[in-house]
Amino acid sequence: MLEDQELHLIHRAGQVADMLLTKALEDLSITPRQLAILSAVGQLGECSQTDIIDFTAIDRSTVADLVRRLVERGLVTRQRLEHDNRIYGVTLTSEGEALREKGTAREVDCERELLSALSSADAIVFRASLESIVNRLGPVQSAIVAAKLKK
Repeated sequence: MLEDQELHLIHRAGQVADMLLTKALEDLSITPRQLAILSAVGQLGECSQTDIIDFTAIDRSTVADLVRRLVERGLVTRQRLEHDNRIYGVTLTSEGEALREKGTAREVDCERELLSALSSADAIVFRASLESIVNRLGPVQSAIVAAKLKK
């Protein structure tokens, strides 16, 4: 039965998480994926769109579209890098940083709400299990992104 399959349950749990965050961000006029991009740029500093893809695991065309929309809203800047004019460097504007901070606070609240469905011990196991899945089977970040995160 579908409701007994782990992949289906993971998908449904992801839908619940996405719904909670979408609702929490609604009055900020930002989507969870836009927040993920703002968070990536906030953590990485000036970065390329490829760095954002590595960091978020969002596909290339979606990242390009979302970055374009964030540029139009004045939340990030995008310009060709001096050392390689084929690559766009993306940075947060002060408005983007302020929105990232507000969105991140709401994201933390959503995580608390999501984990409130579990006991404290189960929440710890759940997080460890998710990390194990992503670390063992998920996309690998580039060395550039890993180095930026260590700074």
